[in-house]
Amino acid sequence: MYPKVFDFSKLLFEGLANCNIVPLYAQVYAMNMLVIHYTSFVFSKTSDVDFEKFKQMSRESRMLEKSLKPFLHRWLQSLPFDDIYEELLDIWLYLIYPADNSICSNKEKMLLYYKLYSKTFIDLLEVIENRCRVADLTLLSHAKFIYLIVTAIFDTVFCSMYRKLKIEPDEFLEELRQKVAEYQLLLEDQRKEREQKKKNNWLSSAVGMFQGYITGESEIEKLLNHIMNLLNAKLDGKPLRPIDRSQSSNNSSVSNFSPLANSTPKHETPDFMIDPRTKLYYLTSKGREQVLQGRASFDFSKCVNKSNRSVIATRYEIPYLLPLTARLSKKYSDSRFVKWLQFHRHSSKIAGFLSKIFLVPSPPRYVPVYSKTIVPRLPQLNLRFMASYPFVIMIFLILFFTVRVITSIL
Repeated sequence: MYPKVFDFSKLLFEGLANCNIVPLYAQVYAMNMLVIHYTSFVFSKTSDVDFEKFKQMSRESRMLEKSLKPFLHRWLQSLPFDDIYEELLDIWLYLIYPADNSICSNKEKMLLYYKLYSKTFIDLLEVIENRCRVADLTLLSHAKFIYLIVTAIFDTVFCSMYRKLKIEPDEFLEELRQKVAEYQLLLEDQRKEREQKKKNNWLSSAVGMFQGYITGESEIEKLLNHIMNLLNAKLDGKPLRPIDRSQSSNNSSVSNFSPLANSTPKHETPDFMIDPRTKLYYLTSKGREQVLQGRASFDFSKCVNKSNRSVIATRYEIPYLLPLTARLSKKYSDSRFVKWLQFHRHSSKIAGFLSKIFLVPSPPRYVPVYSKTIVPRLPQLNLRFMASYPFVIMIFLILFFTVRVITSIL
């Protein structure tokens, strides 16, 4: 019975820890649960002598090291910063320091865990640190990743474990703080440059002032400030090294954005062929191998702005007003007025009339695979019509005649 259980566990780890295809979230989540229950099982005590020998054999087999370490190394250095990557970090954190009181409270078990897993998987910390070094903090997803690193990976408990493993976390935290400070200066310079450009056009300047009043500080700037405060607290207020503004403003890592890894330096373009009829790109067998091994990827950075149709003006729209209307639509999408329109558009004629003006149907978040039923979503606020020339002209005419009437009465 015991050899079959051992073989079954081995097959589970080998099947889930597949390095040839990009893992799914359910796959990584199942791996996380398997690691938690497996380690809890092999470290639990039993009165059965044969059962205890089987657990000892499972620990000495180094099953996790053989199957899981290559898997974590492969995808921690190449996956984008999303839910799957966070789940991989959870697995790695558990292997460094277990969130199991039955193991942590027992000194003998903890020492054995330290020898089997902590010392084995600690070298993956360098992979995570390298992802931080090449992260582009002008992107919100990358800034959120750095926030996760600071709050989770370099938590007080784990920092003490790193020191026991002869790794000084303060050195990397100081490097990370320097990087965050440079990007703060970069974002500040970019904001000043945008403000200077807006002054050249009176309409753009007026819209920009109103937009700044509505939105205030950007979300990414707030997050970077929060990260900087956390790093200062972890480093006990050590002084920051002086930053050369000319060097930080010309930081080349800002443009090193790859959609495959979302934060790795640019790779070479994979080998592909173009269909002569449809003009679509197809990877060759060599190109697939290059992508799977992480040696090549397409650069989609030029397509980022083209894919955002909400800020691209049509023939009858004012380009300067479109970003403002998009921000206002997002800011007030959860207001009471919008919720009243969403839930009463069918029961009230007034709400139905106003919903046709202010609301637009929202597309589904996903396409169902095993069903033909698409879950409908509530319509969302869309103030784009306010950026059209006819609407602006009509507002000016109304204001003009209103002022004329008021002045004539007075």
